[in-house]
Amino acid sequence: MTPHVRNTLLPAFVFAGALLMFILEPLVGRILLPAYGGGFHVWTTCLMFFQGALLAGYLYAHFIAPRIGRWHLLVACAPLLLFPLNLTPAPDPDAPILSILTVLLSCIALPFGVLSTTGVLAQSWLASSEDGEGDPYWLYSASNAGSLLGLLAYPFVVEPWLGVSAQRWTWSACYLAYLALAASVAPRA
Repeated sequence: MTPHVRNTLLPAFVFAGALLMFILEPLVGRILLPAYGGGFHVWTTCLMFFQGALLAGYLYAHFIAPRIGRWHLLVACAPLLLFPLNLTPAPDPDAPILSILTVLLSCIALPFGVLSTTGVLAQSWLASSEDGEGDPYWLYSASNAGSLLGLLAYPFVVEPWLGVSAQRWTWSACYLAYLALAASVAPRA
């Protein structure tokens, strides 16, 4: 694939990553809340986890991914070992926060972490490409559009029309499409 064609797919790649990431968060909440309840500790723990995972993804995208190049695609494929998303809450009344974090770290950290690298990596790949147009920050609009659509689609489209099992399978299938986009836009060298 020529660099120009690859660069035209970058907005779709960034959009897909943001969309999946912002649908994953309420999906996880939908699965956890019946088991753990809607107490402040559940919401605060999930918020802390997602912010920490986002930071970890950004650090990985900034420091590690540029050094490993296309090998990042193997990292992006690692969440497939956990598919379809199989989040099984295991409440522990003696350590509720620890049990929530354990479930999130074991089932969600890897796919969420990979998705959080998308925008930073796409900008890096565009800036280093042969026809890199110099300024890669226009990809923020694709990321913002995907984020907004994910936030709006979940409560108004996904949740009313799909059960939790169908949501897990659909999200997992969409992640496969995301991987195909990642493979098509990743730098060859």
